[in-house]
Amino acid sequence: MTTTAGTLVRTGTGEAPAHHGELLQGVFDDGGDCRPGLLTLPWHRVGATATFRPTAIGQGVSVVVNPPHKTRARLATEQLLTHLRAAHGAPAVSGVLHLRGRLPVGVGMGSSSADVLAAMRAAMDAVGATVEDADLCRFGAAAEGACDPLAHLPRAVLFAQRQGRVIEEFGAALPPMVVLSCETGAGRPVETEGCAAPDHAYLPDYERLRARVRSALATADPAALGAVATESAELNQERLPKVELGHLKAACLRHGGVGVQVAHSGNVAGVLFAGGSAGILPGVRRCAAQLERAGVRVHGWYDVPTGR
Repeated sequence: MTTTAGTLVRTGTGEAPAHHGELLQGVFDDGGDCRPGLLTLPWHRVGATATFRPTAIGQGVSVVVNPPHKTRARLATEQLLTHLRAAHGAPAVSGVLHLRGRLPVGVGMGSSSADVLAAMRAAMDAVGATVEDADLCRFGAAAEGACDPLAHLPRAVLFAQRQGRVIEEFGAALPPMVVLSCETGAGRPVETEGCAAPDHAYLPDYERLRARVRSALATADPAALGAVATESAELNQERLPKVELGHLKAACLRHGGVGVQVAHSGNVAGVLFAGGSAGILPGVRRCAAQLERAGVRVHGWYDVPTGR
């Protein structure tokens, strides 16, 4: 359909990626403030897809979402459409948003953030307008209370999830790595909003890890990055203990891994290996077998998207 101003409005589509927890999550200095932040581990998997079908033009902004319980995606889409109208002259559009989430909820892979981002991308596609990735994250955080930096992936950024903005752009891609994906806590969902923020007393520890990430990325050093991820996972035991962490670390050490990473507010975890999967699969398979014997469920492995 077309507006009276000649602006094309159509059924729009959008998608968003998933992630596999974090390489680092804690509290960090942000211009003198101590602020929660994280460095996300990207995944090539699609986390959610969406379509937005306009039903009315020029009569205000209103969105109906299906499934109806995806209220955060509806709210973010309405905020985005209102912004596009005010700031970019896009038409006032109402419509029906259809979402298909492809991730389990509460495991630490960004299911809610993927829904929200896919919805906003579908709405932008429908009205033929775009905003910066930073704006998408800002609207996502406003709708969710906290969001993952999915719009920025696979770029490596230290991200303030509650404010929906980048604390530090590291300026270098993640080095080639493989993640052996595992499940902790018997796969029981974690209520993300119930997870306490890291204690501000650990600020010096997290700032030290932040500096090590900066150096590891600058030198494309997967071993140094893996060591940071392991220490971050250990620090997170105070907030969300994972009884399987010892098994993960032992298998990593025995089979040539460079570190262990976890979803700091979920139940997925991974053993990190340097390089691409083509050259290291025997060690990855042996590591998987050891973890399975220890009672840790293994889902498979994947090459980390680097954006290189």
